[in-house]
Amino acid sequence: FNNGEASVGGLGSARLAGNGTVVVSGGENQELTGKHIIVATGSSPRSVPGITVDHSRIITSDEAIHLKEVPGSIVIMGSGAVGVEFASIFNRFRSKVSVIELLPRLVPVEDDAVSAELARSFKKQGIVSLVGTQVTKAEVNGNSVTIDAQAADGKSQSITTDRAILAVGTARSTRYGYREASPDTLTAIAAIEGVCQRHGVPLAAVEAYARWTYEVGTRG
Repeated sequence: FNNGEASVGGLGSARLAGNGTVVVSGGENQELTGKHIIVATGSSPRSVPGITVDHSRIITSDEAIHLKEVPGSIVIMGSGAVGVEFASIFNRFRSKVSVIELLPRLVPVEDDAVSAELARSFKKQGIVSLVGTQVTKAEVNGNSVTIDAQAADGKSQSITTDRAILAVGTARSTRYGYREASPDTLTAIAAIEGVCQRHGVPLAAVEAYARWTYEVGTRG
């Protein structure tokens, strides 16, 4: 740290005790106080009802970055930032890529012009975009995945692919032992979400940056 910051080392836990106080136990036991407290435990891929992630054929972004071989074909469920990034990556690796998005356009939280330009780019690259389409079933069959999808007009289709990525956003991570169990914790999270909303910053971006900072810091 170069700007007067301090770190609390050792393994342990931290608890929000109210009135701007954080109680640290294990490692260096102490109480920390501050006007503002940020809970930054990172994020984990979000799941959806009806789709079972087996971490082998139906995977998340966490498993996708560790694949040891390029799949011949891959279906990406969700076209947010993570989904379209992996669509571009695997397309460049020569996978046959299809993107399924429930809402009417790609990257639906972005401006219409961005979605339209990305759709044109994907089409030019040979990436299949199925927007306004719901995944009704995703099932692993040996070395492949069968995905049933239904368009807004009611037409259904079945897609067989080597792998599928569930990319429907992120949720706050509990991997470091964080639990939403106290009013103080919930208040802290609400405060962070409020700051993000006021400044137009997606909460996921803050969580991703915090996770990156944590990992870089722990790796030295």
